[in-house]
Amino acid sequence: MRVIKLLSMIIVLIAVIVINCTSNPINTKIIKENEITDKMISPYRFESIFSVNFSNIIYKGQNKEIKIPIFKGINGDAYEDDIINYCIKKKYIKGKEWLTYIIKCNKGEVRKTFHEFLKFYKSNILKNVNIEKPSVMGLSATDWTVTYNFMVDGIPCCLKIRLDPRDEDVNKSPNPDTVYKSVYEIIPEENMEQSGFTYTFLTNYHYPVN
Repeated sequence: MRVIKLLSMIIVLIAVIVINCTSNPINTKIIKENEITDKMISPYRFESIFSVNFSNIIYKGQNKEIKIPIFKGINGDAYEDDIINYCIKKKYIKGKEWLTYIIKCNKGEVRKTFHEFLKFYKSNILKNVNIEKPSVMGLSATDWTVTYNFMVDGIPCCLKIRLDPRDEDVNKSPNPDTVYKSVYEIIPEENMEQSGFTYTFLTNYHYPVN
């Protein structure tokens, strides 16, 4: 009986592993410029803001290639230059620029999704960064800006995140920035008509820190 029970447990374990592997495939195929479609990158509501679904974006710098994972991306890897050229040909942008990407959230889940976003990047490109204390964190009348400087294979990089602020935070005085000591204290506006936040990657660059 014990042998049968043990075999049954092994079979169940194998089945669970197989299901997980087939239901969450990792697509590492390189997507060439002529294979890019609007299902992989498409303009959002505002100029130069895009929905993106690549698994990784490959940037070039200092005679190296660095791979930046994309939060919830599933459509394979693509070179930044190919993405830029695609957007220029589609007349989404006029010339080469740093693209800004949108994370769309369900109403009431912006903060939750933002924390998931930070957890995801803490597991890879920000693993050597104090995620709780960004390089720069500031509040303006229009947005929260959270910036992380980090290194990938010796290349300086920067991740800049923007979230919509609540009116009560904007109206705090004299200086709302001094009130917040941790990125996890940020409470973004949750009741926008289209909720979410944006992020931008910059390579060969570190944001100036006072």
